[in-house]
Amino acid sequence: MSSRPGLVGTIGNITGKADINISSMHLSRLQPRGKALMILALDEPLGEEQLQEILALPGIYSAKTVKL
Repeated sequence: MSSRPGLVGTIGNITGKADINISSMHLSRLQPRGKALMILALDEPLGEEQLQEILALPGIYSAKTVKL
């Protein structure tokens, strides 16, 4: 994802509308305004509809769900 203001809040709104709580969030980037990595731990699995909504956001290059 690109590092742009408001993206964290937008993703929080998507999970919030789906009643999915974010239990942990980690963000990282190599340089200011550069590409970034966001890792979310969620209380429930993200639905396909929400994943597609996130993938459609400007600045999102990829999104994957992983169950550990």
